[in-house]
Amino acid sequence: LDSIRGSKALVLEPYFIQPLGLVAEATVLKEHGVDMFCTTELDEGITALYGEKGIGRVVYLTHAEIGSIHRACKHASMSFKANQNVELYVVLMPRHMQMAEIMFEEEGLKGDTRFLHIPYSWVPLSRDVVSLEMHDVLKELMVESNPGCLYGIAHALYQLQEMFGSASRVQAKGEWSCRIATMLGRMRREAGKNVPASAADGLDDIILMDRTVDMVTPMCTQLTYAGLLDELLGLEYGQIRGKGDSRKVSGLNETDPIFREIGDMFYSGARVWVNSTLKEIQKFRDSEMAGADVAALKGFVSDLREKFARMPLHTSLLEKLGGIMQSSGFTARQKIEADILDDDMDMNLVYDRMYKGDDVFSVLRLMCLYCAVNEGIPKKEYDLLRKDLINTYGFEHIASIHALQMARLLYRKEERKRSFFSKAKSSMGLLVADGNPADCENPEDVHYAYAGYAPMSSRMMQKACSAEGWSTRDDAGHATMRVQQRVNDYGFPDDIEASTTSTQGSESKQTSKKRNVLLVFVGGVTQAEISTLRFLSNKGKVHCNIMIATTSILNGSTLLEKLIK
Repeated sequence: LDSIRGSKALVLEPYFIQPLGLVAEATVLKEHGVDMFCTTELDEGITALYGEKGIGRVVYLTHAEIGSIHRACKHASMSFKANQNVELYVVLMPRHMQMAEIMFEEEGLKGDTRFLHIPYSWVPLSRDVVSLEMHDVLKELMVESNPGCLYGIAHALYQLQEMFGSASRVQAKGEWSCRIATMLGRMRREAGKNVPASAADGLDDIILMDRTVDMVTPMCTQLTYAGLLDELLGLEYGQIRGKGDSRKVSGLNETDPIFREIGDMFYSGARVWVNSTLKEIQKFRDSEMAGADVAALKGFVSDLREKFARMPLHTSLLEKLGGIMQSSGFTARQKIEADILDDDMDMNLVYDRMYKGDDVFSVLRLMCLYCAVNEGIPKKEYDLLRKDLINTYGFEHIASIHALQMARLLYRKEERKRSFFSKAKSSMGLLVADGNPADCENPEDVHYAYAGYAPMSSRMMQKACSAEGWSTRDDAGHATMRVQQRVNDYGFPDDIEASTTSTQGSESKQTSKKRNVLLVFVGGVTQAEISTLRFLSNKGKVHCNIMIATTSILNGSTLLEKLIK
């Protein structure tokens, strides 16, 4: 921005406004000459303000993707028609794209446009989570069969290693992850002597996993505090956008000391923590304040500033969540999900939710969950569900069902065979034992995040971070697709044969140092999965420091929306 002199208008993609706010607030951007903000949505009234505000330069900050560039190009054409004296700048992230110049040339704007690029890929969401904010990855890979985004992910991971040192080991599970691992290896070979060196406190391991390896978890309802805020109130980048008379809520991130404490807790555990904290404050004020010394009073005032200032907000949010969770629709969906996972589900319950007017995405989530658990819906039931869903929600959902069929999330069960999930749930301990319910308020394992179901993705990551590591075939006998790499004496990656995967265990036993492990979710990760991975690291279930990288944060409904939009 400083290289572009004068008064500027900054034009952003609509979904990138909030992520940019995590890096640079509007006040900071104004200090660098930005006098006007707008999005790439076509609005001639906005472009007409350029002349009134004395805007001489319009800067488009956009991702190097065809759709994003196309929208920026159309907006730039509208801006130039409104005021031909403006100078156009296109800043591409994270790299230059030749197609951008071609598209602007076809629009007759190339001579009036200057193209720049910045190597900006990762958006920090918290102290241990970064995101590429690539929301269409699953649609491109699963529906459109377009693997172009994989290079962008591999390039971003390579940039991360340039900052924090090369990882000595790369593991991958799933077809897309294996291709990314192969690209990473090629990039390191091509760098030659310029390959990023390993750092003493840098990354030790990178573990990649496709979202499609575990499609059961995102279809289940998250029951952690942060997960429920995401599912029920639409938490995005620490903000909840108000609907109707509701006001916007912001700051729901690690800058909020209460959210930092209870965000990863089960809902009822969060309520218990808030109530006990309020009682402690009340007790000190009523009985201990009179005899307290100056140091104790200062500590009390400090606690009030940190905790009590945001306490009414979180009490209100917990009450709102509690009201929704007590509704008949929510409890019915919870029961259906539990029955599906237990392989004891009556399909008439799905019809019941459909006829009672549940949101179409709630019904589709249940159908996709059944497919993921049982590897398809019986043909007769599938045809009836498809027919009734179209009759209930409208013919436009013919395209929705087709997209989910293309993505292999919704399909007929062609063969009578035992599903992978039924094998894995016992061998991997995905469900709590009968008669031994999970203690969600004082958890000992990751079952708490879904009230009895341990996310399969977390179990797989736990296995990968353990002394044994991944094997050629997992405990359920399901073939794994993975690549393992290490750095040789010359800094180049070496592929490791499947029979040597146990070497991870020997290395882990030889050192007491906790390894720094980056877990990469290709296709997105849920808030509850993040909470369970933090739980594993904080409770010492794995001997490593876990950091998480993802293409986006999602839940079952947003995942389906992106696929069928």
